[in-house]
Amino acid sequence: LPPPKPKMYISKYREAIVLENKYKNEHRTMVPRTVKAPSHREMCPQRTHRHEEVMAQPACVDTRKGDKQLLEKSGLVPFYLQKNDYRIVPGYLRRRKAEKEKAKQDNDAWLTKQQETVKPLAEQEKQNILQGLKRRFNDQVEKDIALFEEHKYIYTSDAFHCFLKNNL
Repeated sequence: LPPPKPKMYISKYREAIVLENKYKNEHRTMVPRTVKAPSHREMCPQRTHRHEEVMAQPACVDTRKGDKQLLEKSGLVPFYLQKNDYRIVPGYLRRRKAEKEKAKQDNDAWLTKQQETVKPLAEQEKQNILQGLKRRFNDQVEKDIALFEEHKYIYTSDAFHCFLKNNL
């Protein structure tokens, strides 16, 4: 006859585990291991401070159902007018304006210096320059005429023909 079945499952490794647990105590030291657990007061100190009383922020009710909106963010309170630095021009704008003014003054000084160096020509000098230009122009025209007479064939581009049409 087969042995009767146990009511619960028994592992085939049960005997090895029992022996292992049996000999485990032989390897331990004789002194009991005691670890002092931290007290509850050290782990969780009591709260000694009280919460500050919170004042309700001013708000306005904007619908008949009672929807509220904070006054500061609604735009109904003059927020920027009450700031300490209201109407004070920022430093970077003041610096930029000063740089612009300095550049304008430098430019005006340079222009006045240039105008001081310029002086009108006397009538005699003007006539001398005009005579020299006429003489140089006549010499250039004579050279151009000689160049045209010297060569039998003269080649020109379309740009030259356009120039002649516009200027003659």
